Amino acid sequence: MSCSGDCGYKEYMRSEYKGYRREWECERPCRVLRRSRRGIVLGVCQGFAEWLGIPAWPLRVAMIIALIATGFYPAGVAYLLAAIIMKPED
Repeated sequence: MSCSGDCGYKEYMRSEYKGYRREWECERPCRVLRRSRRGIVLGVCQGFAEWLGIPAWPLRVAMIIALIATGFYPAGVAYLLAAIIMKPED
């Protein structure tokens, strides 16, 4: 989910700038889904955890359970696709 720069009407009316707002002018931080460079395997679970604002270990445990339960094919392919599609963090 990327920031569209839309910070809401109330924030807009409180601001001094009454034109179009750019994403770097938003007062609240924008949450961007990216692979983390601090992750264990490709950074997908860590990236989702940072995006959701939760610890990474529950996602990692759920991923391991999904890999064991499905026999790698659906969960493993989804993980690899996520790693390919998600941009790495800067």
